[in-house]
Amino acid sequence: MKNEPSLKSLAGDMVALKSVHLEGRLQGLMLTMNVQQKYRNDTRNNLETIYTFPLGWGATLLGLNVEIAGKRLQATVIEKRDATEKYEKAIDDGDMPVMVEQTASGLYTANLGNLKAGESVTIDIEYAQLFRFEQGQVRICIPTVIAPRFGDAHQAGGLALHETDAVNPLAEYPLTLRLDILGQIAKSKTSCPSHKISTSPIENGVSVFLDHGGMLDRDFVLNLDGLAGQSFAVAAPDGKQTMVLASFCPKMETREAQPVLMKILVDCSGSMQGDSISQARAALQEIALALTPADCVSYSKFGTNVVNVVPRMEPCSPHFVQTVLSRALLFTEADLGGTEINEALLSTFSIKSSAKGNRDVSVLLITDGDVWNIEETVSTAARSGHRIFAIGLGSSPAESLLRDLAEQTGGACELVSPNEDISSAIVRMFRRMRAAQANDLQLDWGCMPSWQSPLPKQIYDGETVHVFAVFQDAPTSVPMLTWSIDSHIKHSSPELISLTPNPALSRLGGTRQLASSLTPEESLAIALRYQLVTKQSCLFLVHVRTEEGKAFGLPTIQQIEQMHAAGHSGFGVVGVSSMPGSRNVPSEYRNLGTPALWRGRGMTSTVAMVESFKAGSLDSYEIPAFLRKTGEPETKIGGPQALLRAFNNAAMSNAEFGDALAIATNLTNNKDLEKVVAQIVNERLTREQVWALLLDWLIEHLGDSYTPRRHSQRVLRSQLVAIDDEEKASATRKLAKFLHSASLNEWGPINESVQSKLVTRPKNNESVQNRLVTRLKNLVSGSKGTD
Repeated sequence: MKNEPSLKSLAGDMVALKSVHLEGRLQGLMLTMNVQQKYRNDTRNNLETIYTFPLGWGATLLGLNVEIAGKRLQATVIEKRDATEKYEKAIDDGDMPVMVEQTASGLYTANLGNLKAGESVTIDIEYAQLFRFEQGQVRICIPTVIAPRFGDAHQAGGLALHETDAVNPLAEYPLTLRLDILGQIAKSKTSCPSHKISTSPIENGVSVFLDHGGMLDRDFVLNLDGLAGQSFAVAAPDGKQTMVLASFCPKMETREAQPVLMKILVDCSGSMQGDSISQARAALQEIALALTPADCVSYSKFGTNVVNVVPRMEPCSPHFVQTVLSRALLFTEADLGGTEINEALLSTFSIKSSAKGNRDVSVLLITDGDVWNIEETVSTAARSGHRIFAIGLGSSPAESLLRDLAEQTGGACELVSPNEDISSAIVRMFRRMRAAQANDLQLDWGCMPSWQSPLPKQIYDGETVHVFAVFQDAPTSVPMLTWSIDSHIKHSSPELISLTPNPALSRLGGTRQLASSLTPEESLAIALRYQLVTKQSCLFLVHVRTEEGKAFGLPTIQQIEQMHAAGHSGFGVVGVSSMPGSRNVPSEYRNLGTPALWRGRGMTSTVAMVESFKAGSLDSYEIPAFLRKTGEPETKIGGPQALLRAFNNAAMSNAEFGDALAIATNLTNNKDLEKVVAQIVNERLTREQVWALLLDWLIEHLGDSYTPRRHSQRVLRSQLVAIDDEEKASATRKLAKFLHSASLNEWGPINESVQSKLVTRPKNNESVQNRLVTRLKNLVSGSKGTD
């Protein structure tokens, strides 16, 4: 029997995440999905795994179950502060806590603590999501990977210091999927541009499977075509109240096409290299064909800076389109550096237009959307007075950003994977932009709701509008949506309100309530009532071990790195037709065990990747400048912040306090601090304990200006727990006396009473960088090495 290949992280450890299985049910426009993440600890140490993963736009987490040692445990949603405290206590007690928390918009993190050597566990996460009819189509998009994003993942993106979006070019996480489509929607024409699929009939529907499995390197996309949108309303119990979902699919009369006033903004940053920039050029060619002499456009492209190629709104005469615009589009390349999308939008909004109040002006944004400053960008767009029509390109575009931009401005969003026809998306976008705008949107329920979600800023022909409302008593009449176009009043309403016992409906409505202007206390109350995962609440459970089964010692932290998104940044090519039945099925589908990053570069397996390392081509793989994130500043010898950062980083890969301390003190090398420590060491306090007290005092002394990582706090706590309160108080007073003027970046004059005699320190451990280099060399050479 052959040994299964085991993926190692860039630090040289066996990766605990082994596979992901998706199992879903689509009934009407509601998708309920189970995400089963399988983990196994193949190392010799206890592990804490931290895996950040995406969910679809507007998805609501419903539950968390964990299977371990023949047991199935169910989580509950509790306040995040309580969950964090209980998580750390379970680690200290040798038990296994599991916590799922919201990381950023559309991103969540599964924390699995104290997985013992040889143990396996399955984490089962359930979520629900509503989809829409959009011009005869329903597009199901299930994201599986976080593509590299421009900017600071922690400061701008909201990731905690212990979380990571790092990419491992060797990562291979297998994906399997089954999706049951039930009811009328199962009669649609099904196509999958992202994967090769097969289907089989089931009672009242059809099941969709991945033909040869897949990898977590691209979104799963399923298009359901040939559908006529319908309006409907569903009511569900909500405690003593009733939650109603009204879904309208307005039919708009065909009128004379309106001229387009459009500012074209194209992402030409380095992340667009490969499939995405090819798609962008194809889109621009379609745009040029769709323009008429009555239209006016400007054209800008952006990366690190904005280039206003056509800096004014110009009439689209045949001469302008065939010369100026076509020539500009010809030289559209992914060569402008980083993705500064917020600045690009501001620049585009400032382009002068003849439209009154800019309300009729549209921005056509073509991008992969891979940035971290989502909230700032959406806020900028919402204040602009422009409608944003966003086209997201690539195998894993940042859907949360692009759909929020469209939602908040009254525009629309189209996601186009590399194997899809972008001309159809352009046609749909022009149809929306040329349509007469609906005004005076109103919704009449027949009675007053106690709460209602906001109406959209704009509606479009044949496209679903979802509205939630809560009633003290169930409404007896169907809701009616009205609007006006050219002073003509139009309306749309469902035939009846059906009843469902499905609790997911009220919880989806609870998620929409969180988007209202609420105080933190009100938001937390709603999260706990509906059992929702938010920035203030987490799904949490603990597997309590028997006394003989406790996990002793602190776990080694393992951040699960992402696979490289297929075709992103020019690594690999996905843009070959892969529709079921196609004669041109890409060769990568014949070897899905190989990451897309290396399939597209002529490599056939991880073995080939390692062989390329041996051949001396390791240096050829370098993270491009446009993907480098600012992250934390590099450690500098000198100040308190430098020492704490060094300890923070060292603790991530060293569960023993002494090892982490040796690396941190070696990097900062402050001899005066060694003198301070030597003054306080006595028969009851060791050198390491005094250093622990010094680090603890610094964290408290610096207050809000410094935030330690969760794991470094745990490593520090393991050293402090053995010090009695009296000795701790005495040593802390001495430290405060010696270091009274310490600030974030300066130690200030250390008390002169410190003896001048230098303390001889034991030989320090090698630096983290050296360890990583050693581990990578061992991987390449085939040597097992030691951790």
